Amino acid sequence: SRGGAAASSGASWAAHSDDLRNIAAAAGVAVAGLSLVGQATRDNQIAVSTIGLTYGENADAMVEFANEIQRTTNFSNDAALEAANIASTLARNYGFTFQEIQQVLTLSPDLAATTGYSLQSATERVTAAIRGEAESAEKLGLTMNQQAIDRENLTLTMSNEEAGHFRLQAAI
Repeated sequence: SRGGAAASSGASWAAHSDDLRNIAAAAGVAVAGLSLVGQATRDNQIAVSTIGLTYGENADAMVEFANEIQRTTNFSNDAALEAANIASTLARNYGFTFQEIQQVLTLSPDLAATTGYSLQSATERVTAAIRGEAESAEKLGLTMNQQAIDRENLTLTMSNEEAGHFRLQAAI
């Protein structure tokens, strides 16, 4: 009968319509996913490029160090690269060596994990603490105020660079 065929055709069209909506939704999710992957790749390329500019001949070693952080912690190498870029201010402004930056980057994931901060935030706080900002250290559970780390007030007679190195040794 024609009525049955029309009803069947309508039901079939409704099923196809639902299928098309599902396919369109899946395609939208796929496009959004590809966009995120593309953005993540671009962000990584920028971070690696910045590492190259900042660390020069040690750039490849820093990228490998970031990969090691990913292998040994819960943090990604992208987060580690960003943290390395954050810590680079210590090299530029306080004369920290590549090895000292690695010490900062070894300390930061541990403090991030115990405090719940992101690796980047913990690294910002560690670098601030090394510059002498005691409040940043306290937020990470470190006691690095003048009285606690320097009872003889030696850092008061030091340059900012020397005091920064002294604070790093107190932190590790």
